[in-house]
Amino acid sequence: MGHDEEKMKRKRGFSLAELLVVIGIIGIILALALSSYRRSRLNYELRLTARQCAADIEYAKSIALKNASDITVDLARWPARYQGGYTIRDSSNRAYKEVGYGAGISVTSYSYTQAGYGHTDYMTFYSNCTSACDYTVSFNSSASPKIFTISVKGITGRIRLTETDRLSP
Repeated sequence: MGHDEEKMKRKRGFSLAELLVVIGIIGIILALALSSYRRSRLNYELRLTARQCAADIEYAKSIALKNASDITVDLARWPARYQGGYTIRDSSNRAYKEVGYGAGISVTSYSYTQAGYGHTDYMTFYSNCTSACDYTVSFNSSASPKIFTISVKGITGRIRLTETDRLSP
């Protein structure tokens, strides 16, 4: 066995320092990817919640028309196992649907435009699919830079979902 062959046998593997550097780089890349994934997941859940609420508002309008009765989307009443949500119910308090939000998602604001009509935490649709006032509901999460807003025009019943960045003016 020559001198060169002995060197080759000793140089087969990586040193501990080289392995630690590679593991450190992989750890940094994974941390960045996980952070990005979590943010994307939260934005997805927030968008999904807002779209579901907009669809359920449309559903409430259709129930009002079908049953020729007043239907309410109550943003202050939700299933007990959730931290937030809403209930769709009729004037006799019969619940048609109860929805809970995912963890960390909340309604940050709801409002109506005409004083004396309705109430700030629920919207009512009449049998002709209209409402006495315009409503706005905004969803956000503390971990997401996005705000999703549902606007409902009372006289026409038109529903619009918009997405804005929290940092926008």
